[in-house]
Amino acid sequence: MAILMVTGEIAQNALRLDFDLKRILDLLLENEKAVNDERDIGAKALDYFYEQFTMNRSNFNELRQTKNAHMGTDILENRKVFGGTYWKSDEQFVYILPSVFRQWMKDGGFEDSKIILKDWKLKGLLDAEEDRFTRKRKIHDDSTAVTVYCIRLNPGQAASTEQ
Repeated sequence: MAILMVTGEIAQNALRLDFDLKRILDLLLENEKAVNDERDIGAKALDYFYEQFTMNRSNFNELRQTKNAHMGTDILENRKVFGGTYWKSDEQFVYILPSVFRQWMKDGGFEDSKIILKDWKLKGLLDAEEDRFTRKRKIHDDSTAVTVYCIRLNPGQAASTEQ
């Protein structure tokens, strides 16, 4: 930033131009602040995702690993189901329908959800196929597998309950 300000001062004197160097400095500082705020957009989006998941927890099923451990269909018929949760290697994941995820991100001010997903995948927060951001999961025990995003909950914490 100092180089830009010195360059502006030199150009102002050499070319006899009337630059508002104070305003230029303000713009540079404002831009730097905006860039810093956006640098860890993935962390901000993750916090927002966790908040939305907590608020909508009743719309997620727990994936049972054993056969015949079905949730009653009468319970599922009366609510929207956005996805579910499951355990993998002592870590809990939430799986969510892409349309719900995109809407949550949009509502949170995160317009491009692919940027968020790329950041999360690089940080190891997604359980996804190698060349994708998604996996296939069943939302209900007897349903067809659909494409979902699988996002790690509370990274780094070991499972405290039995799977």
